[in-house]
Amino acid sequence: MKTHNRNLNILEMRVDVTSYDKAVNQVIRWSKDNRGRYVCIANVHMCMESFDHLGFRKIVNNSDLVIPDGKPLVWAQRLLGHRNAAHVRNLEKDGGPHVAAH
Repeated sequence: MKTHNRNLNILEMRVDVTSYDKAVNQVIRWSKDNRGRYVCIANVHMCMESFDHLGFRKIVNNSDLVIPDGKPLVWAQRLLGHRNAAHVRNLEKDGGPHVAAH
């Protein structure tokens, strides 16, 4: 785990418990530290690919942040005890901030 977020495994794939604001703020902070990082925006398809393919699972689980962009992942987080788990939609698709501009 490379973030300070809480996270859990859903079918062996790490998914961070975060929110839209936390995810955006984290990426903006990282953009200022001159280090290479990567973020995975996870949905159910990605979860199943991760479950089926060890190499893909390692890539996802070693990322700096795994954002839940799928209601079923959020439902799983809530069922596993994270009542405030939030669906973090694709930032640009929904008219959110273009993080790269920061």
